[in-house]
Amino acid sequence: FAFSPLESIGGLETFLETVAHGAGLVTVKDKFNPQIIATQLREKNVDYFQTTPSFLNLFLLSGQMKPENIPGVRKIAYGSEPSPQAALKTVRERLPQVELMHTYGMSEIGILRTITSTEDPSLFRFDEIFNRGRITAEGLLEVISLTPMLGYLNQPYAAREWFDTRDMARAEGDFIRVLGREGDLINIAGRKFFPAELENIILRVPGVYDVAVFKEAHPLIGTALIAKIQLEDGHDRTAFQKDFKVFCQERLPKYMQPNKIVFSDTPLAGSRFKKVRAL
Repeated sequence: FAFSPLESIGGLETFLETVAHGAGLVTVKDKFNPQIIATQLREKNVDYFQTTPSFLNLFLLSGQMKPENIPGVRKIAYGSEPSPQAALKTVRERLPQVELMHTYGMSEIGILRTITSTEDPSLFRFDEIFNRGRITAEGLLEVISLTPMLGYLNQPYAAREWFDTRDMARAEGDFIRVLGREGDLINIAGRKFFPAELENIILRVPGVYDVAVFKEAHPLIGTALIAKIQLEDGHDRTAFQKDFKVFCQERLPKYMQPNKIVFSDTPLAGSRFKKVRAL
């Protein structure tokens, strides 16, 4: 199933894998609709579904992720953004027959060979036969790839050098957890965290369909923390705001409590179904 567009590295990888295996490629125009995608996966007997963590979370919340809805699927690959731990564990519980594969890659280095943790599918490690990775003292992920691009027009890329991905990560045993892009790091009065960390907590609030957390410059407090929330159908916004305030006060430290809530009636992901953290 072609989830990513062909002009992206993920879409190109899916297309080349289809050609290499002599398989058939399926896609849809409306990629934001879990029901339509579930129908295509079932009717076309798709066995390999390449997608994003944001869509997997939406797939779960829609109620479409059931073995009977996608009986032919045997592998789900996901990457391109931090993976929600709770959502992926739920996917594993609901689809025990499906192999979950945490991918990692970007245009400069290609799609790298990875091994996904059997205990926690939000963790992965690099297959060192093909590529190597390391985490610097600053917490940045660097890799050496066998499939680097030749370089930009004004900056050749040396294949044997460590490539700085600008992703922040931490080691958990033999595996790696990607925390987020270096530029997404939120710093409130010296306390640092990534949007995905807070989003994973807010998703537990009853009525939250999806959420995107981001920072915004503020003339008085320096940095304002914004939570853009898409509610489940039928939830009253006024009542939710009261419940959400209580939840934050009881469950979150002061520096992680959003300064402002913005409601959205549209999906919080862009055309490539990566979460868009902006108004």
